[in-house]
Amino acid sequence: GSVDVCIRFGPGGYPDVRAEQLQVETVAVVCSPLYRERLDLREPRDLARCTLLHDDVLADHGLHVGWRDWLDAAGQAGLVAPEHQRFSHSHLALNAAAAAQGAALARRSLVEAELASGQLIAPFPVRVPSGLNYWLVTPTRMDDESAAGRFCAWLRQEMSDEPVASSSNVVPGKPAS
Repeated sequence: GSVDVCIRFGPGGYPDVRAEQLQVETVAVVCSPLYRERLDLREPRDLARCTLLHDDVLADHGLHVGWRDWLDAAGQAGLVAPEHQRFSHSHLALNAAAAAQGAALARRSLVEAELASGQLIAPFPVRVPSGLNYWLVTPTRMDDESAAGRFCAWLRQEMSDEPVASSSNVVPGKPAS
């Protein structure tokens, strides 16, 4: 069978289909308010006192933003943290961050609710584009009046209502890994 609509997370450039980027995914540091207070995190160099929480999902992908990438973008290329904890999945690292066990890197789309509720905070304004984004993928020819076409129009409208990252806080381009 064929697929009328697909939402993919990845680098884009999918052959033989129309791919429309739905949003620019950015990566930011998150931690619990308690952890920020306890370690007095005020600027990126303060991460030298932190446990850095790593999620190994997509770690081998060339467009994945890891700690070294984020620290480079924040002007902290030589920073060395005293401890590191590794997790097999992002939700485990984010749960550890919410439990005040360290600071994690998070894709903004995965932590919007936690940021809104105050369970997690983004202590620094630096956000790095991930290079991996959400894409609306459809056949190259699609009738805009079909059910799939109407769904795509609705999805575009919903996504346009999403908060857009302030350009002053997004570091252009992804640093080389």
